[in-house]
Amino acid sequence: MGTFTEAALGFPTVVFSAAVFVTVVFWLLVAVGAADGDAPAGGIGGNGG
Repeated sequence: MGTFTEAALGFPTVVFSAAVFVTVVFWLLVAVGAADGDAPAGGIGGNGG
């Protein structure tokens, strides 16, 4: 288990681990209804109004 922890918290991996963590937390919030999965109007790909 120590080797896994060292690998997960090592330099290049920790960047991707943090990105995966943020993504999982976002989708958990979407699943419970606390966040909206759609982009807001006027954002990237929004209709501007």
